[in-house]
Amino acid sequence: MANSKVTTVVTNQTTHGYTMMVVNRNHYSTLVTLNVGDEYRMRLDVNWTYQEFCLENQDDAAKRFFISSDECCDYESITIEESDGGINVTKVARKHYGADSAQQQQQEEEQKSTSKCWRFWLWLKASQ
Repeated sequence: MANSKVTTVVTNQTTHGYTMMVVNRNHYSTLVTLNVGDEYRMRLDVNWTYQEFCLENQDDAAKRFFISSDECCDYESITIEESDGGINVTKVARKHYGADSAQQQQQEEEQKSTSKCWRFWLWLKASQ
């Protein structure tokens, strides 16, 4: 059975600390505190139930945003930055090797069949 666990790195590159909380309806449980420059490696299983996480500015509770477990499965890193007094979240997509490998195999098969086709036509032309 293939390993279905992924790790997403959440990085705080702002000038404020953030508290990361697990959200369950209206209940918030503190998971980790991200001080300035800190990073947190979140390990999730892609088969686990959907979950939301709230990142709240420690100095201003109104400055908060949410990320989901789906985003953690899709992105290998999530970076929090400040931009013009607001929050800018940069996400780097995770490589999905299965799709690339299948596409590469298909291209190789097409190239092989094309080369066989040209060889056949050259052979046919030479034999006339």
